[in-house]
Amino acid sequence: LNDADDTVARAVNTLVETGQGASLAMRNSDLGPWEGSWRVVYAPHIRTLSTSLLGTRFDVSYDIDARGGIESNVRYSNLVLGSGWLGSAGTVSALDHNTSFVDFDQFWVDVTNAATPPPKPQFEAPLRKLVSEIGGLGFIPSFSRFPVLW
Repeated sequence: LNDADDTVARAVNTLVETGQGASLAMRNSDLGPWEGSWRVVYAPHIRTLSTSLLGTRFDVSYDIDARGGIESNVRYSNLVLGSGWLGSAGTVSALDHNTSFVDFDQFWVDVTNAATPPPKPQFEAPLRKLVSEIGGLGFIPSFSRFPVLW
């Protein structure tokens, strides 16, 4: 993701232009084919964000269930901020044949060097509730529409 140079961008664009990147449409009536763990390999906006945040590296994965539940785990690593995981959970749905909408309503942070994300926390603790509420303030629904290309 962080090393996705212009060669990767051209390869992704070729897949899209030739129709090879949209072989599985997202449908609210059948999210079963999308169930599982997905790793993001190309996200230009995250690459831009990473270069503007002191070279922070991000590794993004999604876990989607057949009912439309989604959990996002983002591994971050930075010389100043250290390492950890940014987590969010909510729902994913289809806006149309080629566009998905992600609606996150829970957010958490785990400062850890762990190679895999810690389990989703319980939100009863006051600090966990506060972090989730702050995350919710930063969530912008209009930025949560994504083309479905795989």
